[in-house]
Amino acid sequence: MIRTIGTIALLATVGFGCFWGCFISIFYTASIEEQMVERDGTKMLAEVSSFLDVDVYYYDYKNWFVRSDKYRIHEWYGDGGYNPLKHELMPEPITVTYFDENGNRIGGAGQ
Repeated sequence: MIRTIGTIALLATVGFGCFWGCFISIFYTASIEEQMVERDGTKMLAEVSSFLDVDVYYYDYKNWFVRSDKYRIHEWYGDGGYNPLKHELMPEPITVTYFDENGNRIGGAGQ
């Protein structure tokens, strides 16, 4: 009897975890957008993640199919739910961090 209750509790916990994991994964993936931008006179690929917080990652643009594997600039805009690059009057980021080709932080500014 105790073994049956334990098995049911374990299966319920695993099922609940899988459900929420899939649910969050679907919404997180749907909240990522990529678009071409020109930043500091350079053509870059911007990846906007707006699930819980709004983060914009700028990658070096290589061609249609290839981008660099490390982001060069990271901007954080605070609470999520929007794409700052699609606003007519783009809001100012709360923090901006710059990285070199190897992914090492080289500078940044924030409030």
